Amino acid sequence: MQEAHVKAEERQKFLQWMSPAPCAEKHDISRRQRNAATGRWIFQAEQYKTWNSSDHAFLWLNGQPGSGKTILA
Repeated sequence: MQEAHVKAEERQKFLQWMSPAPCAEKHDISRRQRNAATGRWIFQAEQYKTWNSSDHAFLWLNGQPGSGKTILA
């Protein structure tokens, strides 16, 4: 009985350790900085249209630090 309790505590500690980093605050800040017209060009790009219509797609936003990837996302 005690062993099960210890294992349950260990599991709980592990799950807390594995939980994702809180990002809500950074997301809110980034969202407020975004201009409504930011990134509209991408929806016209043929690469985006192909990606958007695919069932097995992966979109990778690549760029220098500070270039606006977070704001765009």
